[in-house]
Amino acid sequence: MPSTDKPLLVFVLNHRSGSGKAGQLISLVGKLLKEEEFQTRIIELDKSGSYKKELESAIALQPSAVFACGGDGTVNLVGAYLKNTGIPMGIIPFGSGNGLARHLGLPMQAGKALKQAMRFQTKAIDTGVCGGHFFTNVAGLGYDARISHAFKDRKKRGLLGYVHAIVRNLKLEPGPFQVAEKNATWQGNAWMICFANGGQWGNNVALMPGARIDDGTINALIFQPGGPLTVPSIGFRLLTKKVHRAPSVQVLSGTHFEVAGVKRTAIHVDGEPAGFFKGPLKVEVCPKSLLVLV
Repeated sequence: MPSTDKPLLVFVLNHRSGSGKAGQLISLVGKLLKEEEFQTRIIELDKSGSYKKELESAIALQPSAVFACGGDGTVNLVGAYLKNTGIPMGIIPFGSGNGLARHLGLPMQAGKALKQAMRFQTKAIDTGVCGGHFFTNVAGLGYDARISHAFKDRKKRGLLGYVHAIVRNLKLEPGPFQVAEKNATWQGNAWMICFANGGQWGNNVALMPGARIDDGTINALIFQPGGPLTVPSIGFRLLTKKVHRAPSVQVLSGTHFEVAGVKRTAIHVDGEPAGFFKGPLKVEVCPKSLLVLV
């Protein structure tokens, strides 16, 4: 601990998340946390990556908590640093989807989220690794990864930004894949494969309703091509929380998966572009490897 012996709280702030509201956190921290009770450190993310050393040094001080203040990409970044450290992660949701925060039932208002987190009640959750990339909530390849690549550099954020990205990328591009886990193997054409640790993408769009994030398993949802109404049908089922029951969706549950494919395909982790893959892609669960404040 720092020499003052006051508990240290670290806030990792992403100004670009959501609609840029994350900047409000600086004044919010001052209002809600008493200076005599806590030390606070705010680390602002930047494209240069200069925040990395600052974050590493702050974590080395064994803070009482590190808060991810932004969207699922910020949660992903902070979670990767805190995995297996025993240091809890708080979430102040400012993002476009806030998938993990919603799955955990956290408040969507920054002030309420911070007040709830200050109870310091923790929950151990599973995390995952997809192609060597850490994720907390959902990873995938194919269509949703293409949308994440298209969304990343858009100036318009939030749900409307996602809608614009989807409208500009309606064409599906199915490819031959094989998805294997210990007890089952699927082979065929798919236009999207999602690995769901949590239950939704974000914005309350359900991917796997009822999914547990602490059961040591991941659900693989394989979206197979259909007719011209495939996308509208899938969209409707997502909104009605029944996509996992669609005839064109195959679901496998397990702890380790290997995906083989023959075409170069985009991948994402927690909505963040994670490059492309061609060839074997390994996905595995890391049971109860991250503490979160709930």
